[in-house]
Amino acid sequence: MSWLLVTGRLTIAAELMTDLDLRLGVLARGHRPATHAWFVAAGEQLRLPPDDVALQWNALMVPPPSSGSARTV
Repeated sequence: MSWLLVTGRLTIAAELMTDLDLRLGVLARGHRPATHAWFVAAGEQLRLPPDDVALQWNALMVPPPSSGSARTV
């Protein structure tokens, strides 16, 4: 199911996405490695701890699958 969400082939209700607490960042990192690398580099420039960058990346992956919007990541 996670792969379908990351690739935009499946959308789910925001409430369900919150209840499931999916960490889509790992799959999204593999699906779009250049985008992830850019995101990590931006976090490094801001001197953010790697764990914070990872949490933010995971949070960034939540809205599109729960809203039905096109994947831009």
